[in-house]
Amino acid sequence: MNGLTSMRRATPALALAALGALAIGATSTAAAATTATASAVPACRTADFAAVVRNVQAGAGQRQATLVLRNRSSRSCHTFGYVGLQLRSARGGNIPTSTTRVRPPAPKTIVLTPGAHAFAKLAWTAVASGSESQSGACEPTAKTLQITPPDQTARVSTAWRGGPVCARGAFRVGALTR
Repeated sequence: MNGLTSMRRATPALALAALGALAIGATSTAAAATTATASAVPACRTADFAAVVRNVQAGAGQRQATLVLRNRSSRSCHTFGYVGLQLRSARGGNIPTSTTRVRPPAPKTIVLTPGAHAFAKLAWTAVASGSESQSGACEPTAKTLQITPPDQTARVSTAWRGGPVCARGAFRVGALTR
């Protein structure tokens, strides 16, 4: 076998190896670009959001709805994780509220352009438990729901039309998604 024949046989293998290296590099570059893009965009602040609870659905004593956070600012921002919740009475007092984080979905960084939305699934029970009243409302009915966005301490409020939240205001909350 001469050097030319050996080179012809090696060329396809070298070409495949080079393509594989390019593909790995492209994947790494794309992942790095996505991370760089998200980190270059500032974190969303509470003031960036408007909130609304939509699609309240009832069945067999269980309730679910979608919490919608809209980026009302004029800049893009990013968020990651779970919201906190607090039910409030018509007089402005706190009503017992707790949250349990549920998966799926797993939390992911979400970049929100101006006007874009992030969503979280909410679920709760309308069936009295423990020492709650077995006749009438299990807990006081809230007028508003306050939402604490991930990594924030301030809250944004929206009207609450989901009725009483039994089990001392226990919500199951999914991670923010798009």
